[in-house]
Amino acid sequence: MSSQKVLVFAIFAIALGFANAKSTKKTSAWYTEGTPNFEYDCSDKADGNYPHPTLCTHYVACVAKTHAYEMVCALSHDGKPLHYVASSGPDPETSTCDYP
Repeated sequence: MSSQKVLVFAIFAIALGFANAKSTKKTSAWYTEGTPNFEYDCSDKADGNYPHPTLCTHYVACVAKTHAYEMVCALSHDGKPLHYVASSGPDPETSTCDYP
């Protein structure tokens, strides 16, 4: 993936709430705050979004085949959680959360 696409993906991740994301990387406290046992192997995956292994209202953003960020789908206008559409990823431009 080109560095320009990685930059676009990073900006997209920030826009989706990167500050609330979690990572499997243990080098910094803010990475693991909230879900210290979250683990996901991105080593064989292209950069992009993937279904969360256990929560349908979450998804995993893989970056550089080494970082996994646990992301939460937004709430709908009526306050109900949206679900990640597994068939919409991994491309961040098509990856979506929708009503169950």
